[in-house]
Amino acid sequence: MQQQPQEKSGEAAAANEEQPRPAPEGASEQSQGRPSRARTPRGPHASLWPFVLALAIALACLGVVTHPAVLVIGALLIVVAVVGWGLERY
Repeated sequence: MQQQPQEKSGEAAAANEEQPRPAPEGASEQSQGRPSRARTPRGPHASLWPFVLALAIALACLGVVTHPAVLVIGALLIVVAVVGWGLERY
């Protein structure tokens, strides 16, 4: 003998459905579904130092082929670019 599932009345079905919970005290509107600025991912900021470093490396490589003075200038620029990029403020 098979039993057929009984249909629930409208009130009982509504009571079993998950109801949205009220926000805890002190919760702002941002925590209720809207992303806050602090939680949204941001990309890196614009910086000139990676470009300077790339030029300095290219100059140092050119100095290996051409003249030791060009190599020294390229090496100094590499140091300046790395230090400048490392000390850059966000």
